[in-house]
Amino acid sequence: MPPIQERITDPEENIRLLKEMEARFYGSEVKKTDADTGPATPAYSTAPDWVQPVFGRRIWSYLNYEKNALAIIPKAPWRNSGWRMLTGAAADWTHDNTAMPGGVARAGALPDTIKVTPVIQSTQPKEIMHTWGVQEIDQFLSSVDDSVEIVPEMRAELGREHAMLMNTMVIQSIEPLAGGAAANNTGTNNIESLDRIISADAEEDGLGGTHINWYDPWVQYALTAVDRDSGTTYDAKVVSCGSINTDGDLTLSKVNQLWRQIIEAGGNVDVILTGLDFVDALSEILEPERRFIGEARMLPRYGGVTGLQAPGVEAGFSVATYKGTPIVTTAQMRNTDATYGDTISKAMLLDTRFLELRTAAPTRYMETSRTYDAYAAQNKLRIEGGYYTVAELICYRFNVQGKLRDIK
Repeated sequence: MPPIQERITDPEENIRLLKEMEARFYGSEVKKTDADTGPATPAYSTAPDWVQPVFGRRIWSYLNYEKNALAIIPKAPWRNSGWRMLTGAAADWTHDNTAMPGGVARAGALPDTIKVTPVIQSTQPKEIMHTWGVQEIDQFLSSVDDSVEIVPEMRAELGREHAMLMNTMVIQSIEPLAGGAAANNTGTNNIESLDRIISADAEEDGLGGTHINWYDPWVQYALTAVDRDSGTTYDAKVVSCGSINTDGDLTLSKVNQLWRQIIEAGGNVDVILTGLDFVDALSEILEPERRFIGEARMLPRYGGVTGLQAPGVEAGFSVATYKGTPIVTTAQMRNTDATYGDTISKAMLLDTRFLELRTAAPTRYMETSRTYDAYAAQNKLRIEGGYYTVAELICYRFNVQGKLRDIK
């Protein structure tokens, strides 16, 4: 398996597409069926190479094709560390009584130039690794006493945990971190949270206290500060059903208010990410009025959500819909913190055209060999394995992403 540095710097490869990166790391493009791939020959019996592409490939398919937060976000290779982030439109769209730019008088001068308002942003990929270990003697005893091999069980279980924990990073709630902070936010080694990316100055004012940067994404490696402590330039669309950190009743007017703000900013809501309790609450509002939440099958892929599955084709996974938009639920969305928890899960209304999981290395599995050299290096008679992914979640445009919060 090629190291990350070799993949990034090798000009002969010129990797631009995710499937090219997968072919480099795994040998071929990843498909949904890879989630069901059977076990391969253990790495320790084919040493010295201790990277197992088959197991990493299976977990990478979970992150792209299963019902979770990361499955709905487009993936792309890590081609560079910077991007242009739009913070405003080129001209005023409100068409009020001021002159609208663009019309040219007969034989008149050309109008003044207009431009969008980009900000150059940069960050670095996050290295995510989860490991397991078992003593050599325990592996032997499990095979003779329980007739269960610990190593294969640990490989499978840790793979599920790796995928689950990465999804939890992406939807981690920021309120407990901000509300209980004793210092300024200096960044995180985890993948950045959508709750921090899709946030606003009002949340920083209401929950940040005397400390700064708790609602500013990519603090650790950012080239340009996304400052939500002193202005609204980088605000996403945030609507509270009550007030910041005070829950209010879920109403259709609040949902539609947020939807309308995104559309008027030039966005297009193509997926809603939330918890099952939000869907239950929304259905209780809609169904008595005979305005039913629909159901469809959504097709995830590593390029992000692709919309709804046509009738008669069994593929993807079942989701509820609102205004024809799929609602993807995840159990980790609800924050149960005693002080800063949610009565009902937040709802993220996403325009995934402007979100991306930039990936330097898709998930790989590594395992130590069962040799004297490996034991001597660890100074233990121990077998260790781990899953390793290198990526970061980025956003090209904040004002077309929305969050409904403080719901009861």
